[in-house]
Parts: sequence; C-alpha cells; structure tokens
Amino acid sequence: EVQSSELRTMVAYRVGYWAALYYNPQLLLTILEKMSQPSNESISSHFIKQWLHDTDCFLGIHDRKLCVLGLCTLISLGDAKPPVLSEVAGKIIPNLILLFDGLKRAYESRAQEEEDEEEEEDEDDCEEALSSDEDEVDEFASNYLEQIAEISKTKAAEAGFEMKAEIKDDEDSDDDEEESVDDLNETALEGFTTPIDDEEEDSAIDEYVYFQEVFSALSSQDPAWYALLTSGPHTDQTKALQEIVVT
Repeated sequence: EVQSSELRTMVAYRVGYWAALYYNPQLLLTILEKMSQPSNESISSHFIKQWLHDTDCFLGIHDRKLCVLGLCTLISLGDAKPPVLSEVAGKIIPNLILLFDGLKRAYESRAQEEEDEEEEEDEDDCEEALSSDEDEVDEFASNYLEQIAEISKTKAAEAGFEMKAEIKDDEDSDDDEEESVDDLNETALEGFTTPIDDEEEDSAIDEYVYFQEVFSALSSQDPAWYALLTSGPHTDQTKALQEIVVT
C-alpha cells in the first residue's frame, strides 16, 4: 500500500524516478500501473498529480533540470501519454515556468560562486606574493631593531646604568567567530555532477533547447494537445513562456 506521504517523498526527493521517466517513460508508467493502491485512481495518475503539486520542492540545477526533462517527455508521448495529463493540462505550463524561474536563479547563483572562487584564488596569489615581500621587510626591520637595542644597552652601560632592550612581536589577535555555513543557497545541495549536467561532455542536455524542441514539435504534430496546454496561461505567464523559448 502506497500512502500519499510516501508518494510525496518519492516525487519530491527520489530523482531516480525522474531519470527513469526521461530515459524510458513507457516502462516507468507500466510499472506504476502495476502497483496497487486502495483508491480507484491509478498510481500513475496519483504520481503525476503529486509531482505537479510538489514542483516547488525541487531545488538546485540537477533536480529542476530532470523535472523539466520529465515533464517534457510526458507531454510528448503522443497517444501513449497518460489520460490524467488532459486533466492536469492547465497546470503543466505554470509548473514549467516555475521550474525555469528556479533554474535561472540557480545558474546565476552558481556563476556568482564561481566568480567568488576565482577572486579568492587571485587574492590568495596576491597575498602569497605580498607575504614574501613582507618577510623580507620584517627580516630587515628585525635586524635593524636588534642593532638599535644593542647600541642602547651599550650607551646605557657607558653611562653607568643597566638597560634591558627586548623586541616583541605584535601579533594580531585571532577572531574566533566564523561565518555561518548554514545559509543554503540555490546550489548548496549539489556536490555532484551527472552525465546530463557536465557541459563538457557530449551526454550533457540543455533543458532549454529540449523544451523548445518539444513545444515546437507539439505545435505542428499535435496542435489540439498544444492548444490545450497553452490555453491556460495568463498574460504574465505567456510572457514568461516566450522568454524561456528565446533564452
């Protein structure tokens, strides 16, 4: 027995299902149809509805990308697409827009992180060079101060009194407070790269291009289904959809 909470976990957190949907959608849907649940609703129907309900739970680049690929694969199945898609057709475009909006933020966040890392590397190189120069200056200053100290002690002895001269390091106090690392950003959960994410590999997939290809094909090959998908968006959603297509 599969409870709704279990489906929510499956849809929102187990990206393997999204990958399976992208690579072999008919096999996944067949497996879901064979799974049983108490209600009369098919489990594939429940799966898709819950998926669309939990779209805002998908974070980062990889998960959102797989979700986009999965949705695009579903809507491009032609006569093999699950009947429930007609029921939820009005939710598909808004959810895709939501995913692409999240992807935009995630890509911007990753670009900023890479820029910050490059700046830190440049700063480290500069600090290393300065440190080398400072060591030379410190050595010269130390020798000079030692000479001054010896001269002072000698002059004091000649004057009939004792003087002690000592050179002390003026160390900077360490700040024990550290910046918090608990603030999660758009890519905080992604410490991995998969074949579809690695832009240097032939296996990499551009979700924007894939989306454009699917919708272009639908508009010419299945105009009725395309019209049903695009009949719901309001003006702002239509504008957002156009921006995705031209990105």
